[in-house]
Amino acid sequence: MRSNCGICTASETLTHYEVREMMFGTGEPFPYFQCGSCGCLQLAEVPDDLSRFYPDQYYAYSTHHSQSRGVRGRLRWERNRYAFFRRGLVGGILAAVAPYPHGGAHAWLSRNGLSRSARILDVGCGSGMLLHDLGAQGYRNLLGADPFIEREISFEGGRILKAPIQEVQGEFDLIMFHHSLEHMPDQVGVLEAARARLAPDGECLVRIPIVSSFAWEHYREHWVQIDAPRHLFIHSIESMRLAAQAAGLEVVEIQYDSTELQFVGSELYRRGLPLSARDANFSRREVRAYQKQAERLNKAGRGDSAAFFLRRASAPYANPATPQRHAT
Repeated sequence: MRSNCGICTASETLTHYEVREMMFGTGEPFPYFQCGSCGCLQLAEVPDDLSRFYPDQYYAYSTHHSQSRGVRGRLRWERNRYAFFRRGLVGGILAAVAPYPHGGAHAWLSRNGLSRSARILDVGCGSGMLLHDLGAQGYRNLLGADPFIEREISFEGGRILKAPIQEVQGEFDLIMFHHSLEHMPDQVGVLEAARARLAPDGECLVRIPIVSSFAWEHYREHWVQIDAPRHLFIHSIESMRLAAQAAGLEVVEIQYDSTELQFVGSELYRRGLPLSARDANFSRREVRAYQKQAERLNKAGRGDSAAFFLRRASAPYANPATPQRHAT
């Protein structure tokens, strides 16, 4: 069991917590601690076999994105076109009723003049729902990387490799981590690998849960975004900046994109219920109220998830204490 921070190496002022696995409702306890120096919340002891916590029904490996055909498929396409490009009245209506799962897609796809020929890498993409949807909208240089998929996947516009980012070849205009970085044991090493693969004017997008939030302060061990033991690191704003700097990157912008999940999931966990109990425990009116509260928190910079936009640092970062790798 580690006794020092895996980001800033501090060993003093660590606050310990016991957090239970609740996505599938097993209730198995796991030790976490929060660093009093950089604020990062992290798993103190990584299980020998993490794969058992990613069963076949784990959402990232769902293949539902490839199942829509006919009218349903067309409506999905229209909704996605609006989500990506803000085009289409029908898509706008559909997006209002059933928002695209990757919130803020238009904001990060429209940055820096990215075109449909942009070279895009999605790290830890699972079965690649987002990449499939981008391919259907005309993007043609798409690549995914995930070492835990069963086999390589090919689709319109690209493919997904069964590999970690360190084994990916090439240069990319946009490298994305959509709620995947928190699952990776070597935070700085992964970000260093991303930096090495960025085009000179490229950008790295990291979307993660953040402990610098109302939800963590309010729910603590019951906060849904801890997701024990799958989330190894839950960053604060400060610890994310430190990890980026240690990898030769700098944070150029932060956008908050939390949702009602921070309340719905955390309230369930507080009651000892798994996420599957959501529909039976919350009315539409309650969910809508949570959505409005999430919007207010995002505007105030207090949401429990955020998108960090990173670029190559203008000057090398001299870290006085090299962050210790969080080894499995």
